[in-house]
Amino acid sequence: MKGFGWTTRAAACAWIAAVALGVLAGRGCHCTGSGIGGPCDNSTDCTETGLNVCSVDRGRCVACETGADCAGRSACVDNRCKPECTANADCGGGVCSDAGRCVECTGAADCAATAPVCNPFTGQCTTGCTGNADCVNGPPICNTTVGVCVECIENADCDTGQPICDAGNCVECATNADCGAGAPLCDPTESECVACLSNLDCGTSAPVCDPRQRECVPGCTSNADCDGLVCITQFGFCGECATNADCPATAPTCDTSDFRCRECATNADCPATDPICVGGECRECTIDPDCGAAAPFCVELHCEVCRSNDDCPAATPFCEQGMGCVECIDDPDCGDPLLFCDNGVCVGG
Repeated sequence: MKGFGWTTRAAACAWIAAVALGVLAGRGCHCTGSGIGGPCDNSTDCTETGLNVCSVDRGRCVACETGADCAGRSACVDNRCKPECTANADCGGGVCSDAGRCVECTGAADCAATAPVCNPFTGQCTTGCTGNADCVNGPPICNTTVGVCVECIENADCDTGQPICDAGNCVECATNADCGAGAPLCDPTESECVACLSNLDCGTSAPVCDPRQRECVPGCTSNADCDGLVCITQFGFCGECATNADCPATAPTCDTSDFRCRECATNADCPATDPICVGGECRECTIDPDCGAAAPFCVELHCEVCRSNDDCPAATPFCEQGMGCVECIDDPDCGDPLLFCDNGVCVGG
C-alpha cells in the first residue's frame, strides 16, 4: 500500500470508496462494470458501449432513463436495464445469453442436426452456409467466418438509407459519429439517428426529450397541455396513456416503456394462440422452442413447417413460408415444360 502513497489500510479503502462514488478529479473517473459511466453534459459525451444516455439526475452516462432505452426487453431500474433472464430456466425452453436475453442458442451445442449452426448475431439456430448460393430464403450474403447468412459484412453491402453494417444488419448508425447535426445521437435500441436521448440533450425552448419520438418537445404539466394525449407528469411529456384505463379495447395495455397503448406489454397479456409479446404485439414465437412438433421452426415470429429447402422431403422439396414443404414455387421447379406451378403443386400436362 505504501508504494501508492497510502500509509494505512483505512486510507487506501477511503481512496477506493471515493473512486467508486466518482468524486475524484471533478467526477472524472468511474468503475468499469458498475453500470454508471463517466460525467456528461449531454448524451453526445456518452460513447462507452451500453452507457449511451446522459442521466438528468446523475449527470453521468447510464444505460437508461426510462424503459424505452432498454429495447423493449425490460424495465429501467436505477438507470440499468433489468435483464430478461439470469438463467436458462427463465427462458421457457431457450437459453439465457451473456447479455441477459432469451435466445434459441449461444453455441452449436444448443442446436439440432436439422439446423446445426448458431447465428451469433440473432441467437437462432440455422442451417448455415458456405457461400452466397446457400442464402436463398432470407439475408443474401454468406458470412463465411461464422457460417451464417446476413444482410451485410461491410458497409459497401448496404444502401444509402441504412449505410452502416452492424452485427450483420444494415442500419442507419452504430455510433454517434454516423449521425449528422440535425439528429446527432445514435439511439442504441433502434440504431437510428435521433435528436435526443435525455432531457439534457434539449434546449430551453423545448426542454423535454420525448422517449417515443426521441425529439425535444416543450413538455407538459397536465393533460390540458397535450392536445388529446395524456401528460406523463413524472417525466413531463405527452403520451398515449399513463395507465391501462387510458387505452381502447383494441390496444388495451399501456406499455410504460414508452407510454403507448399496445396489444401487450408482457407475455401475460397474450392469449395461448399467440403467447409471446414482441414489440407490443402478441406473436406465436421468437425462437424454435416456442413452437410445437407440427410446425417446429420459428420464422419471422410465426411457427412454420420448414425454414429452408433442407427441411423438406424429396416429394415436396421446396420450402415456402406460410405453406410449408411444396412440390414447386415457380414453374421451372416442375421440371416439365408442360407443367406449371399452381399454389405449390405441379399441374397441367
